[in-house]
Amino acid sequence: MTRHLVVFAKTPEPGRAKTRLMPRLSPEAAAALARAFLLDVLVVGEGVPDCDRTLAYTPRGTRDEMAALAGPRWQLRLQQGRDLGERLAHAFASRLRTRGDRVVIIGSDSPLLSPERLEEAFAALERSDLVIGPCDDGGYYLIGLRRWVPGLLAGIRWSTDLAFADTVTNANWLGFSRAVLESHYDVDDFRGLQRLIDDLRSSPADRAPQTRAELIRQGRWV
Repeated sequence: MTRHLVVFAKTPEPGRAKTRLMPRLSPEAAAALARAFLLDVLVVGEGVPDCDRTLAYTPRGTRDEMAALAGPRWQLRLQQGRDLGERLAHAFASRLRTRGDRVVIIGSDSPLLSPERLEEAFAALERSDLVIGPCDDGGYYLIGLRRWVPGLLAGIRWSTDLAFADTVTNANWLGFSRAVLESHYDVDDFRGLQRLIDDLRSSPADRAPQTRAELIRQGRWV
């Protein structure tokens, strides 16, 4: 059996990363937080044993920058596809080649995820075709599969409160068994950022250290 962990991330460039945090944050501050989130998520991924790890990045032409952030424990692959559905589909289809393959994909916007949650996702794939981690806003922070069928991710209304429901509907039509993880959240906007700050205050000091340090540097740790 081969376990594949894939992190989807946009290169943290000012003006292109975490744009929904602007204009309350400058482009440089938003990009610095995106970089910190990514670094913390990569460390979480490195805490999951017995898996190969891929950082799937966008846009084209930023491989060197992302390689410097990822380090030697991560393979780098450019995301392929015109939208998120196509990019996820390509990532799954290219890895689910044998009956023993398991693929879990997460984003880089949830720095408080834990290795234990990712292990839970892989464990769920031993009994279910699909594992999904819902977000409070109707999206999801994690999706994993043990088999791929074209159409699973077709017609999903991405970046809306219907993305999770659309994916579950498709899975039902295709006869996928599924497991649902505990709800979590992505930091997409300023409200999510404030929630993250509140959660960090009550978390151990070693959780999301890069994010914590960047928030302190920006004077947002009150």
